[in-house]
Amino acid sequence: MKVISTNTGILELVDVSMYNGFCSPDWLIIDSSIEIDYVEGEQATPEQYWENFSFDKYKAWVFKKASEYLIDTVLPEAKETPFGIISITSKSIWSPREYNFDTDRLMFDLEVEDDIVDRIEHYLKWSCTDLDLFKKYLKINFTSRSGFVSFISNNLETFLQDLHNDDRCICVFLQWYLYSNLDCYATLNPLDNWNDWISQQDINYYEFLN
Repeated sequence: MKVISTNTGILELVDVSMYNGFCSPDWLIIDSSIEIDYVEGEQATPEQYWENFSFDKYKAWVFKKASEYLIDTVLPEAKETPFGIISITSKSIWSPREYNFDTDRLMFDLEVEDDIVDRIEHYLKWSCTDLDLFKKYLKINFTSRSGFVSFISNNLETFLQDLHNDDRCICVFLQWYLYSNLDCYATLNPLDNWNDWISQQDINYYEFLN
């Protein structure tokens, strides 16, 4: 068994961005619902609500929901792939001090079989029918340019070498493969199913008050 400690900045199985992202409280908590409850005798107007809103409590809720989605929706499909994925364990949500150049990330452990590198290498060398698409994926996403220095090789030959000593290469491959083959990512935007799922979750928004 091998444990890969990673995050959604490298392997984006969900998007937990809470600032101008789909998990933003401004998006998931609707002022009109607060207004209706206030008219019916609940505890706060929208203005009062946001003045007493606890981002930490909301962040804990997003973490819980992201963990549920990975376990209930992503993992069952991921375990059916030929790469020995065993479990996904969410650890925390990391948030940047400022959101100018980064966003919230879910930190998680990916438990896989010890021979995952051999499995990926065999697949890319002998079984992959979309190898040209993977090469194009590397070229587009991991070519260094002004303002961006890539930590992943943008060509297959070097990528296969790095695969043996850099777990980030495993994550890069898995992102490409899962997005291309799992039903839960089979949409124009691979994260649409996650976005739909989180928006349909019941929210007791008063639990986020101080």
